[in-house]
Amino acid sequence: MKLFPRLFLTCAAVASCHAQAPPQPAHAGDLAPRVEDGVAGDGRGAGGAPSAVTTTTDAKAPKLRLGHYSAPDGLYGLVLDRTGPLVKTRVDGTSVVLDLAVRRGAGDRTRLVSATGDLDLEVDKYGRVTRLDVDGRVPLLRDADAAALPDPPVPAVDAAALAALGVRARARCGATVDFAVDKSRAGDGSPALSRGLHHALERAVGALTAVCRDDAGRTAVARKLKHVRVVVVPAVDVASLRGDTLEVRASFTDEARGPFLDEMQTALERGL
Repeated sequence: MKLFPRLFLTCAAVASCHAQAPPQPAHAGDLAPRVEDGVAGDGRGAGGAPSAVTTTTDAKAPKLRLGHYSAPDGLYGLVLDRTGPLVKTRVDGTSVVLDLAVRRGAGDRTRLVSATGDLDLEVDKYGRVTRLDVDGRVPLLRDADAAALPDPPVPAVDAAALAALGVRARARCGATVDFAVDKSRAGDGSPALSRGLHHALERAVGALTAVCRDDAGRTAVARKLKHVRVVVVPAVDVASLRGDTLEVRASFTDEARGPFLDEMQTALERGL
């Protein structure tokens, strides 16, 4: 008979436990890898010095689309702005805003590449950013908020700019190469078209530089290549060597910037 009170109390405790609200399921966002774990968010740079990064005034901007990113050693950083149709960046220590072309990367990754190819970033589906360079892969960690970047000036693609590209090609390859643009099938001279042509021409110079890294490459370019011709076409992205001309064809919009530097380099190496 003495067991009844203890049994009653136990059952009451169990009933009380069942009366508690069931645990809530984890939010879907909590299941994704956390990019900012272990990263200070106080905006301080290397050595604890205050960063020049300013806090964004756009509270609606997703954190992984706009912010300041740094290498783990704090010796390299940049602001990355992916809030609009034009992807932009500004490297620490510079005042120049660059627009980045978007291309498909390996697997589910996206590549963001500058016109010259000097800056090559990779973004995975969780928003983690990696810089690709000659030293390998360097993770860039978001360490501060940043103000949205202005659009860079629309680059000029005129006779003076084309002549300057020829001078650069001659300095790097020791060859006289003529640069030309065919916009006869293009619509109005939109900023997107100018940006696309600028990227294509810069990539062509970069491809020539890569091919001319040794005497054999410089000799081949000097012997065979005379022209670089960029042609605006409705919907084709291709680079090919036709006779003595490297021809680059694309629609050149913000979504289609044409063949990339490695594709142009491959076309030259196969044809020279």
